[in-house]
Amino acid sequence: MEKYLISVDSSGERLTNFFIKNKQFSRDEFKILGVDGRKLNPIEYYNLAIRKTFPPLSPSELGCTLSHIKALKQFLESNQKYALVLEDDVIFKKNITFSGVDLGSLNSNFIFLLGGIRLTLCKNVRGTNFILNNSNVLKVNQNFRRFLYYTMGYIVDREAAINIISYHRDSCKKADDWAGFSEVYSTQFYIADILDHPDIEDINSNNSSIGSERLHHFFYVRLAFNLLTKIVRRRMSSIIALPFYKKFEE
Repeated sequence: MEKYLISVDSSGERLTNFFIKNKQFSRDEFKILGVDGRKLNPIEYYNLAIRKTFPPLSPSELGCTLSHIKALKQFLESNQKYALVLEDDVIFKKNITFSGVDLGSLNSNFIFLLGGIRLTLCKNVRGTNFILNNSNVLKVNQNFRRFLYYTMGYIVDREAAINIISYHRDSCKKADDWAGFSEVYSTQFYIADILDHPDIEDINSNNSSIGSERLHHFFYVRLAFNLLTKIVRRRMSSIIALPFYKKFEE
């Protein structure tokens, strides 16, 4: 299995903390890579995150997507069947390395999300429960894939990796746009509670740059929705009242 660790931390502090908190891994097991979207030039950012993308991606969101694509492309250049992709802010709840996990039982074309099932955004995910090497796993029903979020950590096979790269080929989307991805591909999702990660209520600029940028996105989405609601309400009230009133007559 290929192992990739997504990190754009130039200070090295987050990487150091990752290996301190997840002692079952050593640094030389991983290929460490990342794309910092905040450092892209304006033309690159516009072409990749705005021109063909709606809603536009923030710099950190774009960097996240490009980082995962870079890891998956490197994986496909290897001869390995599976890839483990982790972000540098995750903490393992279990002392597990996946070396003995029977991934062959998941068949082909799968994405195994290793965390998020207990977090707010994924609370509505439903499927079939089963045990995989002493870990509880949910095989997500296709009708509930739209509730999947997060790319904090996952395992993919080669077919799923090809599909993910293809999904972002014409325009970059959020790395965890699993809802949109599932409308195009029949990739099977599994999800477990192996990784810990800040929930949306606990996100700030100190523990997640991408999360804090997304909070601003949510603010503007709510603002746009409230504005649209006001416009519709005003138009409807005038249309309903129109037959009962007359224009000004000179």
